[in-house]
Amino acid sequence: MFDIHFIMNKKTAFYIGLSLIIVSFLLAVMSYYMLFFCIPAFIIGLLFLWFSSANTRNKMLLTFLPILLYFPFSIGFLYWYNYQPYTDVYLPKGFSGSVRLVYNEDCAAAVSINQKKRSIHIPSTGIFLCKDSLESGSSAYHFYIPDEKGEMHKLKLNGPFGDKDKNEKEVFFLGTSTFDADEENYRILQNKGFESIDFYVNPKGKAYSAERKYDKQIMKDLLNEVVSCRNTIK
Repeated sequence: MFDIHFIMNKKTAFYIGLSLIIVSFLLAVMSYYMLFFCIPAFIIGLLFLWFSSANTRNKMLLTFLPILLYFPFSIGFLYWYNYQPYTDVYLPKGFSGSVRLVYNEDCAAAVSINQKKRSIHIPSTGIFLCKDSLESGSSAYHFYIPDEKGEMHKLKLNGPFGDKDKNEKEVFFLGTSTFDADEENYRILQNKGFESIDFYVNPKGKAYSAERKYDKQIMKDLLNEVVSCRNTIK
């Protein structure tokens, strides 16, 4: 039977095993997709560990501790990695239609911050420009709209194929759009494209109907807003 003692001393076996255990544990915590590689590496690390000069107590600790800590550390890492402060988006009274958040525009103002929380106030055009970077995922935003008395109400946020409730005003996340400075728009965009995060606010009492994402009039209005902003810093 193959004996690892023949090719290395017990101290070296310990450090090799410890390294494999630590690396495989950290990679598995950071990505579920790495489990296919990390589990064999972890087992190999245990083999080196148990052939090493470490005492039984340390061997038991290094064997079972990573297994016990895997799920708590994975959950903690996912929370930390995905954590992002919500941005409150305030819509005008009675608003419905397209909402476009254009970001990384030097000509625009920064997103306002109130009590360490970012807030965006959407104009009647539905187009908002800012100089900051914005999170592209829908989960980073909370939408609010005032009622007849001016009191703010939070709107339900769906994906593009989420549940449709014609009795309630809802917000649908349509994804992101990238607008390149192509031949047609090269001059007016000053050789720099732009990106937007796109939402659609569905009118209350009407069945959901997905907005045409690249409606010509909406695209024209969006382009004009960006060009007007950039012209202010020429």
